[in-house]
Amino acid sequence: MKNKLENTIRCFEYWSKLSVTVHDLTGKIRTILPQERFAHCHQLCRKEKEHAEKLCRSVDIQILQNEVWAFNRCGYKICHAGLLEYVMPVTDSGKRIGIIFAGAVKPPVDWKNLHPLLKSELEHELVCDENFDWEKDKQIMEALRMLSITMIHDLREFIREKQQQLSPTRKEVIHRFVGEYCDQRDLLEKLARKLYLSVPRTIHVVKEETGYTFQQLRKAYQMRLAAARLAFSNESIPHVAEQCGFDDVSSLHRNFKKYFKVTPLAYRKQYDSDSEMPADIIDTGDWPGRPH
Repeated sequence: MKNKLENTIRCFEYWSKLSVTVHDLTGKIRTILPQERFAHCHQLCRKEKEHAEKLCRSVDIQILQNEVWAFNRCGYKICHAGLLEYVMPVTDSGKRIGIIFAGAVKPPVDWKNLHPLLKSELEHELVCDENFDWEKDKQIMEALRMLSITMIHDLREFIREKQQQLSPTRKEVIHRFVGEYCDQRDLLEKLARKLYLSVPRTIHVVKEETGYTFQQLRKAYQMRLAAARLAFSNESIPHVAEQCGFDDVSSLHRNFKKYFKVTPLAYRKQYDSDSEMPADIIDTGDWPGRPH
């Protein structure tokens, strides 16, 4: 599956002369693409990051991802170094799960006609040999739209194939359900209904099947979700806490520091987009749909 989607992306790169990078906002897309696809591979971007890593990240995270949620279709961004990239949101069932970047090129003189466009303050301008092609622009945007659709299709197919390979055990059902709905406050009651058990019996079964208490299991998945949101979005920490199902910021702060040995703010500041996502906090086993 990884080779299938990766080959599709490489065909797009060969045709468009653009380099593709993916931001994974949920940890799901990593199951169908190689790790190197999540780091900017364009030579100019890598060169810029050698001496301006923090500035690059402030553009990608603090500016871009604070605004890209409003994108309903493919758009553009111009970074502090004067490089233009296409920006294509990846949405599954109304939920934003990733962003596809394709670039970089020299912006056109009439860049103000580009829409939607995110532009940061120009710090300096790198020399780029690739020029923006108005004639090819619409074709590139349509190709990126189709690429995002293909990504969702392949992700669903990957999960479906995994589910068909093995009939899920009760342990797998528990992991999958808790991982999917860890942000919901009535998760225990919903899990009990899913397992056709009473709440007290469900608590016992979770411990018996996974080796962890229900609260331990839920918090582990909450931590993974919080880490992804902190790394790949500019959501405020209170908003991250709310979206991950914590009662308040102090609860997120206390648990996050326990699991990752740093505060949420420190994690966001030190996170390197070229690095791998944090390893699984608990042994989830190799179940279908498991985040990697």
